[in-house]
Formats: sequence, structure tokens, C-alpha cells
Amino acid sequence: MAAFWDENKPDTGPPPRISQSKVLAIGFGIFALAKIWPPLILVLALFLSQFLPYSLRVNDDPESRRLFYREFQKRENRSIPKEWRKTPDDIVIKERYRVNDRGMCLMTTRLEPSDRSKIKAVACFCHGYGDNGFAYLKRVEFFRYVRAGIAVVNMEIEGHGRSDGKLGLIPCFDTVVDDCYSFFQDTMRFNYPGKKAFLVGESMGGAIAIKTYIRNPNFFSGVVFIAPLCKVSEHMLPPDWVVSFLKLLLGKTDRVTWIGEQPLAPTKGDTAALSFKIPEKRRLFTMHPFVYGRQPRFHTAREIIDLTADISNNLAKRFDGPFLVQHGTADKVTCPKLSQMLYDESPSKDKEMKLYEGMFHNLLGGEPKENTDLILNDSMQWILSRS
Repeated sequence: MAAFWDENKPDTGPPPRISQSKVLAIGFGIFALAKIWPPLILVLALFLSQFLPYSLRVNDDPESRRLFYREFQKRENRSIPKEWRKTPDDIVIKERYRVNDRGMCLMTTRLEPSDRSKIKAVACFCHGYGDNGFAYLKRVEFFRYVRAGIAVVNMEIEGHGRSDGKLGLIPCFDTVVDDCYSFFQDTMRFNYPGKKAFLVGESMGGAIAIKTYIRNPNFFSGVVFIAPLCKVSEHMLPPDWVVSFLKLLLGKTDRVTWIGEQPLAPTKGDTAALSFKIPEKRRLFTMHPFVYGRQPRFHTAREIIDLTADISNNLAKRFDGPFLVQHGTADKVTCPKLSQMLYDESPSKDKEMKLYEGMFHNLLGGEPKENTDLILNDSMQWILSRS
């Protein structure tokens, strides 16, 4: 049974230690290399000098991320607009950790109007891969939801933001869906009884939203998909033989191996560059302490490929709830044609799709203000008309 934890988990602690057996194994390996061919040690040292700083980052563990975020908030950073760091008087932000069934601490956030009588509906937000949902860019944009009478709740999933887990690592999407559904269900029951709940899924969060909705269709009143990851775009996928080799390398188990943790999964293109139309917004996003900024971890890449294949082959044909799809025609991360497939194949009798000419992947945080206004206004009207 998941529970809320009212006090913050300590942000500091001793660094992880390497066990004595691993130290002995490494020492024996170096000794063996020296016996085989001494120059090989130099080659290995050169490789490790490049690989280890890339593979092991100081913000990989959650304690470091939480500490860095506190320092980031306190630091006088002129590049971040003051209005992004200040909470308006008419809006309340509530943050707390939630302990899931696996004993992991997951950060949750609620955005509400200061006058709770104005709440007309609740948007249960599912954030995307490598994001945390309510960093400065997204949080400020969602203030418009709140002012329209839509409370917004979000949980930073395992391996993202201030939540527990190695940064960027998703061991199993089914447990992520378990966490999201349990959190949304408890939040609606204890904080918004009698209000309608709508899922809002951005990018990978769109895939999470589909599986969360199917878990209990009667609980949610509809879904808003924002550039959903229904299937990985061909612009981002490596050749088929590479994908097949990756699956063979990792096997079918959900247990994450050392190889599965490595951030070396091949992809085409820079996701951040392909997501943000405005370079300044991309710069502000990439300076945040939660940013992953590497190739996907092998295990995460396999989970995403399997999840989206399941959606495109099975779940889309069973998803019959009310939904709105919003997608930019210039999106090179998630393909708008695949959103069209979701729209065409779903048996839903209440479905709508909006394509936005020339817009990139990050519709909420990477577009000019007038584009973001259009995206948010369309989704707010859709939710309020069904509340």
C-alpha cells in the first residue's frame, strides 16, 4: 500500500562504496592485462577516462539530484526569469514525497487555485522521458490551467527529477503505471472528491496515460495527448538489426543488469535540439540539475520500444475513452502520423485530433508564446467542456 511521507527525505548522505570483491576483481583484471600485453593497460585507461565520466554522473543518484536542486533554487541565477521562480498569490503549489509499494520515495506536486471553490476539474499529468513535469518551464505554463479552474497534479516517476532511482533508468513500465494510477486514485479520493479527473500525457507520458487509463476506464473522464509517444519515430530509431541485438543482449528479464544501465543505446539525432524550437528555452532546460543529457540507457530503450510496440499493435485498438490528440507537424521525435494512427484505430466515439503546422516536439516548453497559448487553450477548452 503506497503512502505519503510528509517530511522530506534527507538530501545528503555518504557516497556509494565499491565492495571489496569488486575492488579485487578489478585489481586482478589489471594484473592479467599487464601480463598479456602491457600497452593494453594504456588503451584501457584511455577508454575509461572517456567512458566513466560519461557513464557515471554526479546527478545519477537521487540524493545528489535533490541536493543540487536545492542549491539551484537558492542560487541567484539571472538567466532564469524571476516570475518563473515566484509563485503567484492566486496559486498554491504543494509538494510532498510519496512512498510506493517498493519503498521508493517519489516526488509529487499539486497546483491549485488559492480559492479551492474554483476547481472545476483535475488534470493528472504524465510527464515525458528525461523530464520531471514541473520544472520552471512547464510549471509556469500550467498556471493557465489553474486559473481556468483546472487543478494539476504530477508525480515524478522513478529515475526522474527528485524521485528515487538512477537518473534516466526505467526498469519496468508496468510498475511506473502502477505508481501513477495509485497516486492519481489516492489524490482524487482524498483531495478532489466529486471532481472529474482527466489524464494529460506528454510524449512518453502519453504512452503511460494510455496504460493508466486502461487500468480503470471508469475512473478517468478522458485523456489529452500532447505529442504522444505512440511509437518511436523512424527519425530516432537505429536500424532493425541493432534493435534486435539490443533485445538479445538484455534478454527478457525485468532485472536491470550492469549492461542495461549503460547510457549507450544508439539513437539518431539530438533529442533536445529536435524538441525545442526556441534555442533560449532549450538552454534553460538543459541547465537544470535534473537533465539527463546522454544516450538512453540500454534497459530504458528496450522498455520504450516494447511499450510503444504494444500500443501500436494492441492498445490503440482497445482504447475507447474520450481523447484529444495534439501534435506538431514538424515533430521529429514522435511522429504525427503515428498519432493519426491512434486516432484512426481507436474505437472511441469521442475523439478529436489537432495538428499544428510547423511546431516541434516540445509543445509546452519549446515553442513561442503564441504557439504555447494555442496548445493550452485548446486542451483547456476540451477538458472544461467535459467537466
